[in-house]
Amino acid sequence: MFKKQNIVKLVLHLSVMLLLLVVVLNLTIYGLKAYTNHGESIGVPDLVGMKIDELEPFMQNYELQYVIIDSISDNRKPKGIVIDQDPPKQSNVKKNRKIYLTINALSKKMVGMPNISDVSLAQAKATLQSKGLDVGEVTHEVSDCEGCVIRVLYKSVKKIAGEKVPEHAKIDIVVGKLPESSAQNKDSIPITD
Repeated sequence: MFKKQNIVKLVLHLSVMLLLLVVVLNLTIYGLKAYTNHGESIGVPDLVGMKIDELEPFMQNYELQYVIIDSISDNRKPKGIVIDQDPPKQSNVKKNRKIYLTINALSKKMVGMPNISDVSLAQAKATLQSKGLDVGEVTHEVSDCEGCVIRVLYKSVKKIAGEKVPEHAKIDIVVGKLPESSAQNKDSIPITD
């Protein structure tokens, strides 16, 4: 059914295809090894605790790049230092790999002043503390509203709801009190016949 000549051509074509497949696979493997620098790596330096203005000159000694991806506000640590890095120190990576850094913010985190006008002193204190603000000096001033917050101050400047102030800022509170004559009249009940 098959001629000897056809079988020889079939075997020859299959052999050429197999040879080409082996050559292409070897070229691909060799090319990938060269492209990915297989077997070559660089140790990642410890960047945690370093100031961000020191990073550029320091990283020139390495064939690595860095990217600041996040900042946090930690009052216990100096501003502008590296808090975390990925990959961690002493990891082996390829050259030109990016090291992702988290730094401590250069400026304080800002929060919006909550609306605490016309609320009680206790409620105002609780609201300020829930927003990350500290209660400063509490003073009293004559007003129609006894025991309620008349205004709030930051560094002696009146603040309104929504204005930004640094987190943990000391906020002074001015609370209303009735005039002395009104307070005395409030306690006495007139008797009528």
